[in-house]
Amino acid sequence: MMKRLCKPKRLYLLLNDETDPYYTLEKTEQYRSLHQAINKLTIQEQRVITLLYGFIGEGNLSRLEVSEALNISLQRVYQVEKLALRKLKLRMEIHC
Repeated sequence: MMKRLCKPKRLYLLLNDETDPYYTLEKTEQYRSLHQAINKLTIQEQRVITLLYGFIGEGNLSRLEVSEALNISLQRVYQVEKLALRKLKLRMEIHC
């Protein structure tokens, strides 16, 4: 009887991550948690984040484009973005 020289690889390690059901479930849960966290932001924070980062089907605009679209100063975009990201990070850490 021959001895195996190495441990057999698990099938999920050989598959593309996108075909792994555990990977897909984890990504779905992360998306759901992120979506819930975004919904708890103020309206202005939601708009700034979705316009900057392209969540929920909206496109990746520059900060200058966001300031023009929302008719707020560029400095205000930075402030709102910083605050919103801090809130999202805190809420995402709670869900993990």
